[in-house]
Amino acid sequence: AVVSTQSTGVIEALKVAGLKPADKKDHLPKDKFTFDAFYKFYKEMLAGRPELEKVFNDIKGTKRNYLTLEQTVEFLNKYQRDPRLNEILFPHHNKDGTKKLIQLYEHDKSKQKVGQLTLEGFTNYLMSPDNLPTNIYNLPVYQNMDQPLSHYFINSSHNTYLTGHQFSGRSSVEIYRQCLLSSCRCIELDCN
Repeated sequence: AVVSTQSTGVIEALKVAGLKPADKKDHLPKDKFTFDAFYKFYKEMLAGRPELEKVFNDIKGTKRNYLTLEQTVEFLNKYQRDPRLNEILFPHHNKDGTKKLIQLYEHDKSKQKVGQLTLEGFTNYLMSPDNLPTNIYNLPVYQNMDQPLSHYFINSSHNTYLTGHQFSGRSSVEIYRQCLLSSCRCIELDCN
């Protein structure tokens, strides 16, 4: 049942984007698969993401269907910014910088002008390069990476989930976040 529901969602998203093939064996013509068509398909596939809607609704409150500039600044500083960062190198978000983000990711021009962010703009921001889970300065490869993997030192973590002693320490999901933000690139996941 899950597969058929997902298939139906994909077919509906293809229809909305104007990409639905005549039957399942057909291929999409390359000339129809434009960025705009892909974007419509992508947005349709993301429609109804309850976890994003819940976060958005929790921030905006009940009286409106957008985030105000102040709410967006607070969200960026309270939930998206790592408090351990150096405030000189990584200053807190302010209204001017947040207005620029809104102009980049909010498609409704009238909302852009007044510094408001709709659910679509909020989703666009969350999936943008401005919201990467790692520091963008760590992404470029600046060393020779032609050697076998065993020739490199990899910052790793064992028993990542423990907050203290290996045998008596408590478990915490927050520790994974802290390790990743500290440039750890290999963590141990113990699943039950």
